Amino acid sequence: MEHTQLLISVKNDYELLHKILNYIQNNFTKDISLKSIADEFCYSYNYLSKYLNNVLGISFVDFVNQNRINYAAYLLKNTEDPITDITYKCGYSSIRSFNRNFLKIMNMTPKTYRNF
Repeated sequence: MEHTQLLISVKNDYELLHKILNYIQNNFTKDISLKSIADEFCYSYNYLSKYLNNVLGISFVDFVNQNRINYAAYLLKNTEDPITDITYKCGYSSIRSFNRNFLKIMNMTPKTYRNF
């Protein structure tokens, strides 16, 4: 009986993680927050924060930023869109925040990355 409960728990955790990751993947270019995800899936903010940090090994904000910057890197290499446009397409509301996160994750500025 205990083994069955453990399997159900693991399955439920996997399903929750899968749903959350899909939600993030489909919404990271929008104004997304952990609160919006908690509301969407009827979990507490604190629970999801700890859960995602344990499972992903990084904070929710860092995970979303990584997704956004990966998408920005793709756009920088595969389009001629201005960096300002890419900033907003990736879900950032300010160029300063975009540049800071891009530099933190990619170790270079968006302009340098595009020309690299």
